Amino acid sequence: MALLASEATSYAQETAKRDAPIVRIFEFVVASDLAAFMVAGRKNVQASIRDEPGVLSMHSVADKSDPTNLYVVEVYKDEAAYRAHVATTRFKDFINAIKAKVISRRVIETNPKMLGSEDFEWTEQ
Repeated sequence: MALLASEATSYAQETAKRDAPIVRIFEFVVASDLAAFMVAGRKNVQASIRDEPGVLSMHSVADKSDPTNLYVVEVYKDEAAYRAHVATTRFKDFINAIKAKVISRRVIETNPKMLGSEDFEWTEQ
């Protein structure tokens, strides 16, 4: 009986992980032409939010002390939504447009704990 309960708990945890939103934080250090970087980013964000139902939110913020340090926080419904996003021509165009403008790029993988906005709410069980 304990084994069945353990297996059920494991299955529930795996299902929750699979169904959890995907939150990735991207850290960019932009070498030059911040304005062009932001134009390309805005185009990607606006179209992604408008055209991809699995894209829940995208936010870009700059470090107050150094505006060439940018952080982009992206929230996707699930892993499939993220994979669909990076497969779009629009995303590939964004990457090509910023390639020469970026000194470094780092991806921070996260485990969502609690997310909330007017459009959605999710909390780790």
